Amino acid sequence: MVFRVYIRYDSSSETVDVLDKTRTDEYTISIDQNGKMQTKKKSLKTIDHSESPHANWIANMFTNLNDMMNDIKTSITAFVVTDMKSIDAP
Repeated sequence: MVFRVYIRYDSSSETVDVLDKTRTDEYTISIDQNGKMQTKKKSLKTIDHSESPHANWIANMFTNLNDMMNDIKTSITAFVVTDMKSIDAP
């Protein structure tokens, strides 16, 4: 999942991949003696290539681009939470 953000403020601009994560969940699926399907999380692997804002200090002093990007990154990161739910089969 990648979220690329572009901000333009006056004559300064910034493009950053504020969220760039690959998440792999591995599950074991089985059927018990009563015929009920069961799942069990076997492993979780997350690879994070997210970037931090990198406006130079002079541009950032006048525009606060880094702060704006960090606020967006915080909001998106809080929004993007994934996890597989239990599977109940009759």
